[in-house]
Amino acid sequence: MMEKPKLDNPPSGKPHDYSLRAIRSVQMAKVPVALEPFPEEWHNPNQKWLAHRGQSVGGTCTGQASAYGLRHNYIKLANDPPTAEQMAAIQRDVTDAIGTLIDILPDKEISSEAMYQMGRFIGNITYPSGGEIRFVAKAARDWGYALEHDWHSDKSRVCVWTYPPGVVGARADANGGTTQVMIDKFAADHRIKGWAMVGTPDGDAEWDEIRAAIYKYGWVMCAIPIYSNFSEMAGQEHPVYPYPNGKLDGFHAQIVDGYTPDALDIEHSWHRWCGQHGLLPKEYYTFARDQCVWLVYIDDEEVKIGQDIHVTCNITSNTPAHIDVDGVRTGDTPLKIAIEKGKTYVITASALGFASQTAVIDENSTDLNFVLVPVPFPPKEPWWKRLISWLMQLFKR
Repeated sequence: MMEKPKLDNPPSGKPHDYSLRAIRSVQMAKVPVALEPFPEEWHNPNQKWLAHRGQSVGGTCTGQASAYGLRHNYIKLANDPPTAEQMAAIQRDVTDAIGTLIDILPDKEISSEAMYQMGRFIGNITYPSGGEIRFVAKAARDWGYALEHDWHSDKSRVCVWTYPPGVVGARADANGGTTQVMIDKFAADHRIKGWAMVGTPDGDAEWDEIRAAIYKYGWVMCAIPIYSNFSEMAGQEHPVYPYPNGKLDGFHAQIVDGYTPDALDIEHSWHRWCGQHGLLPKEYYTFARDQCVWLVYIDDEEVKIGQDIHVTCNITSNTPAHIDVDGVRTGDTPLKIAIEKGKTYVITASALGFASQTAVIDENSTDLNFVLVPVPFPPKEPWWKRLISWLMQLFKR
């Protein structure tokens, strides 16, 4: 059995973007927000055309999940599923001419490595491995996507084509010499229109909101906490998350593309460790809800509605600072947050050795710059004063 898949770090603060709940409230013309009707059970019929992805030792699950979802979108919009022959021709763990360990997938499969790398680049992620789902969503909207045969995912993480070009580890592709210029041009023509958090702007969603979003959009991307007993799924053909037990091992990005009243269909990127298609029971969701984040890729009209009710505020500071929005640690400067029209937000900047500052902003605030002032150290008393103080304390005993 292969070693456990590599997990991600916890998300760095709660993301602030427009939410499906806010969009629905606009669509309902200020009447109480209501879920769109959805059946009690539904399963995306194109699940069978998703090629099982394997991230192996790489913490690339955000890119793998985005690639699954984008593949769903392509098959649905183009009505162009792979043939049975293409699925049968998939090859696993192939070493190419420059030593990259790859999977050879059908021609129109989305590059998980491209989504992973661009998500890290757009999100300015600097820790060695891992990503966040809201950043791959932004990458899909702002940059687009590439194809797997143009930008391979090196599962051994030895010969990785990194972004931006020119950094250590960047390489040319072994299949036909694809260049970054060619990929950027392709990606620009294959951008999604937008994305939104399911439920609230920080991605906290009710069970039925998740199911309704799956039914409407075909799939939902999520990041969920993973506990040490997840090893019980190893070797399962149809893995089912066991009820959480043990310590928190990390976080995992995946998509859910179907549901029953009591479970969500999941698509894993843990090839050779466990099967692709499994279940996330409602009990697991209930236990871990406060640490889960859910989002969807959405269409033109909903993007417009979301943009109409939000503006962006750029937060900077004269020294690197932590930013809290309404008491919730959101990230570090420089930072962009979405401001819902008609609301105010309390923004606090703090840094070690500096006095914290707070400001209140609204939809008219497009830029906020904190100038933090160092906290002065108290002057040191002369030695003779400190001696007198010590002697006075001594005689008081």
